[in-house]
Amino acid sequence: MPNIKSAKKRVLVTKKSTVLNNNVKASMKTAIKKVEKAINKEEAMTKLPEAIKKIDNAASKGVIKANTRDRYKTRLNKLVNKYALLNNQKYQDKVVKVLIEDKSDKSGKYMGYTDTMKLVNVECSSDKLGKIVK
Repeated sequence: MPNIKSAKKRVLVTKKSTVLNNNVKASMKTAIKKVEKAINKEEAMTKLPEAIKKIDNAASKGVIKANTRDRYKTRLNKLVNKYALLNNQKYQDKVVKVLIEDKSDKSGKYMGYTDTMKLVNVECSSDKLGKIVK
């Protein structure tokens, strides 16, 4: 135990900040685990913003470093994207109705939305703009 007044204060401040930092880190890890344990894409997507907010909060308070923050966020986004890829593969090679809205950046293709609001690129002519095609 220190004898100098400023050193005694430093010990108390360090104890207090350690407790606060542990709380921030624990809530961050809990939010990350909720996203990782999500069963489907919708559940993961609803919990992802909260987890990212907690991760950013921990980084801004200095509990974790910026590189660690980026690594956590990248890992969670990859996990959610995996769910999205599995969900989108159900629609591959299937014929669905699409409302053609605009010309895509890709040459010769137009973009539109399905009934389930998925953005797709379709090869069609310009007279199909604003119409539903299969």
